[in-house]
Amino acid sequence: MFSYPLETPLSPWTMPPRITMFHIRCVPGLVMLSGTVVLATIVAITFVSSFLRLRRIPGPWWAAFTRLWLVRTLALGDAATEFDNVNKAYGPVARVGTNHLLIDDPWAARRILETHSRYVRSAGFDSFKHDPRLGNIVSEQEPSMHNQLRRKLAAGYSGKDVESVEGNVNIRILECMKTVDEDWTSSSNSTKLFDISRMIQYLTMDVITHLLFGDPFGYVRTQSDVHGFLKIVQERLPVVEQFSVLTELCSLLVLISYIPWVKNILPSRRDEHGVGRVMKAAHQAVVKRFQPDITPQNDMLGSFLRHGLTADQAESEITVALFAGSDTTATSTRATLVHIITNPLVYTKLQREIDQAIASGSISSPIAIDEALKLPYLQACIKEGLRILPPVASLRERVTPPEGDFLNGFFVPGGVNVGFNLRAMQRNKVFGSDPEVFRPERWLEQDEERIAEMDKVHSIIFNYGESKCLGMRIANLTLNKFFVELLRRFDVTVVNPCHPFETICHQIYFVKELIVRCARREDLQRP
Repeated sequence: MFSYPLETPLSPWTMPPRITMFHIRCVPGLVMLSGTVVLATIVAITFVSSFLRLRRIPGPWWAAFTRLWLVRTLALGDAATEFDNVNKAYGPVARVGTNHLLIDDPWAARRILETHSRYVRSAGFDSFKHDPRLGNIVSEQEPSMHNQLRRKLAAGYSGKDVESVEGNVNIRILECMKTVDEDWTSSSNSTKLFDISRMIQYLTMDVITHLLFGDPFGYVRTQSDVHGFLKIVQERLPVVEQFSVLTELCSLLVLISYIPWVKNILPSRRDEHGVGRVMKAAHQAVVKRFQPDITPQNDMLGSFLRHGLTADQAESEITVALFAGSDTTATSTRATLVHIITNPLVYTKLQREIDQAIASGSISSPIAIDEALKLPYLQACIKEGLRILPPVASLRERVTPPEGDFLNGFFVPGGVNVGFNLRAMQRNKVFGSDPEVFRPERWLEQDEERIAEMDKVHSIIFNYGESKCLGMRIANLTLNKFFVELLRRFDVTVVNPCHPFETICHQIYFVKELIVRCARREDLQRP
């Protein structure tokens, strides 16, 4: 305590401070208030600067202030249609988030995706990690690491290291057709309601598991969702979509994965359901390959391991192949089929082409890929089916380089996420005056120069440059064989032509409830 002689006058400048209980109680409150003000200031500055960076680019008004516009749009289950509407309303470059743009210009997309582009994958790709601490071919953002992974996986996906890729696909196609014939054909006086969309999904899962492990999981044979994989995919993708926008959640998962006990909330191969069940199946398959005296196998997994993938990496890549490879091919097959069988002119022309090829002895049973590529109308139908409903609807965002870039007349600063409106790109004017219509003839009536331009835009469906889809060959084998083998054996009729199927879009288009009536063609041809 301070004391002064009485004769010494005290001025306001020399008065000692008096610490009271009031001050003690107020200090924490002042600290909290100061902290709140500082935090609010930081948020406000970040908010304003983010708004100002892209203020000249039009878009939905509230998308400029919050990512909630994107979150809501993705949650609706039909984001591709909403993205179409945005680019139609605001132009080829539209703002759809505080730091997110959407483009529908295919030529700009090709430039962004081309080899050695300075654009890199966005943090949204972290949402595709099955292990928060381990990247995979889809999630890896660092270009050199991504290219290194591609080199290790390429031989397996292309079939160079896999014994009889086409022969194995043939086996699976024939098993599928046999199952349809025995279990799902209708007679002249009765009908079996057949959800062919489910059978197509079973087929693509058996194809990919056969190529991955040397044997299929048995989806077609059991006509069931083995291990519940398909249910898991449909449940998980809506969550993945949200994580691709709210990327802080991905960072939180990485943090959680280092904390004992807390990390137990993450999927684990000890789980009997959900993603953990998929991880368990992948782990078991990899563990078998490291057992003593094991004979190396010429399948995709064997190729991955021979080219230097670690056990953990192999498990991750298997999971990616199961999730991504089967669903995209199934969606392409189902979407193309529904457009064929609901269009009588297309159906008749395609079936006639197949019948004439059979009569001339120019195709095998099952058809070989080299033979299928010589059927022009079949190729036009497949291209048109992929174009009219691209299987992947995610934004595939890339980040502008530090120096920024010009996109359709707008300068875009560095560090901005640029997403691709793939569906709108496949309705570009390069495809003619009726791009909304499923019309395979467009691929047969143009000159070579125009077809080359159409092919350039169409190729973006499978990505482009260093991101080009590794599974293209497997998808093309399945697509080309399925339609020929189905239509040479059966006549397929949609049961409800007014509403032929259900569809929902979460990163991938899910086409389901495609209910048809299948009849053996020989039965129909009898007097």
